[in-house]
Amino acid sequence: MAEEAKKPVLTVDGKEYDPETISDNAKNIIANVQFADQELARLRMQNAAIQTARQAYVTALKKELEGEGADDAAS
Repeated sequence: MAEEAKKPVLTVDGKEYDPETISDNAKNIIANVQFADQELARLRMQNAAIQTARQAYVTALKKELEGEGADDAAS
């Protein structure tokens, strides 16, 4: 038995809308929301990468400073 294809539904704040009956302006706003969501996801990933790099720099700085301190004590 073949399954019937489900009709797409747009849900906003728990209320369902038929995407075929919404206005072109509503469709444009949906595209803007999707773009904003994609940008936020991209920025979250970029933020995570920058935080990781920062931590690596801090770790390298600590090792460098501890190395200098050990050299000064030996002098």
